[in-house]
Amino acid sequence: MSTIKFKSRKSFSKRFAKKTANGKLKRGKSNTSHLFGNKTSRQRKNSRKVAFLSSSDVKRSRKMINHKSI
Repeated sequence: MSTIKFKSRKSFSKRFAKKTANGKLKRGKSNTSHLFGNKTSRQRKNSRKVAFLSSSDVKRSRKMINHKSI
């Protein structure tokens, strides 16, 4: 009997493909596609920074991305 091969969730792996040396997953900030005229310069500046997934989300994301290295 063959083993079951799990497919990774492609939408998740496209969004969170980058991993740091410490094992954290990088993510982009939300609300950064349009409507910048309503936002302050500080909000626009902070939207360019990289954010990381929380540790509780990383546990769940390992099942979605299906990599042993993460």
